[in-house]
Amino acid sequence: MGAAAIGVYKFIILILNESFISNLIASVTAIIIAAIIYFAMVFMLKILSEDEIKQLPAGSKIYSGLLKLGMYNK
Repeated sequence: MGAAAIGVYKFIILILNESFISNLIASVTAIIIAAIIYFAMVFMLKILSEDEIKQLPAGSKIYSGLLKLGMYNK
């Protein structure tokens, strides 16, 4: 996750000129990508149980989606 965030940040800074706006865009994009990777890995590694997932906001929908993707077993 950290390596991906750094890679995305440096890639965007490389494309855009180094300025306040490009730094802001690169930082926000890197944070979003890191969060997506984090949650994907949590679900792929099955760190959370069914009950813990259902306690999340919209947890029932998330759990049913994970069942459809075959990431969790009922």
